[in-house]
Amino acid sequence: MRKLLLTAALGALTLGLAGGASAAIVFETGADGPANKNVDWNQEAGGDLFVNGFINNTTIGVIVEGEEDIKTSSQGGVVWIVPTLDTGLTFLKFSLAPGYDFGAFEVDLKDPTGNNPTWSVTFETDNGATQTFNNFNGGFISAYGDAGERIKSVEFRTNGDITGVGQVRFGDIAAVVPEPGTWALMILGFGGAGAMLRRRRTVLQAS
Repeated sequence: MRKLLLTAALGALTLGLAGGASAAIVFETGADGPANKNVDWNQEAGGDLFVNGFINNTTIGVIVEGEEDIKTSSQGGVVWIVPTLDTGLTFLKFSLAPGYDFGAFEVDLKDPTGNNPTWSVTFETDNGATQTFNNFNGGFISAYGDAGERIKSVEFRTNGDITGVGQVRFGDIAAVVPEPGTWALMILGFGGAGAMLRRRRTVLQAS
C-alpha cells in the first residue's frame, strides 16, 4: 500500500498541491481505509448530471455530480455510476447533503473494462482549503482527514474517459456545527427580523 500525507511543508515534495496550504489529507491506494458507511444509490435512468443516494440505514443524502449525463448501473453485484451515453466519464464530484461533512472516503475508480487513465483527486475541507493529488492511475483509493480535518467534497478528473466508478463509502460522518462567527450573524439576522416585525406591528396599531 502506498500512503501519502500532504501538508504545507511536504506538498511540493510529493504529489501536486493546489489551493490553501492548511489542508492535511492522508491519501492511500487500497480498500482498507477507515471509510465504512456504504451508499445505497437511487435507481437513476440518466438524463441529468446528478445521481443521488443515501448512507446505508440513514436519511443522510449523498450527491454525485458529473459533467456528462450519469446514471446507476448494476454490474457483477456492484452498483456503478456510469455515463448515460457512451461518452465516458471525465469528472465526478462526491459530497453529502447540505448540513453534513465527513472525515473519510473510499471509492473504486478501476474502470470495469480494465482501462485506467490518470486521475487527479481534489479534496475540499471544511475550512475552504483544497488539496489535490495528481497522477493517480485508478483502482481503490482511501482518504481521510489528518488530525481531525473535515472533508466537504471529493472531485475526480481524468485525462481519458472511463466507463464507471463504484463501491463508494464514507466514514466519520457528522452534522456541520456553524462557526461562532456564523452563529453571531444568524443571531443578528434573527434580531433584525424581530425588530422589523415589532416596528411593523407598531405602525399598524398607530394607523
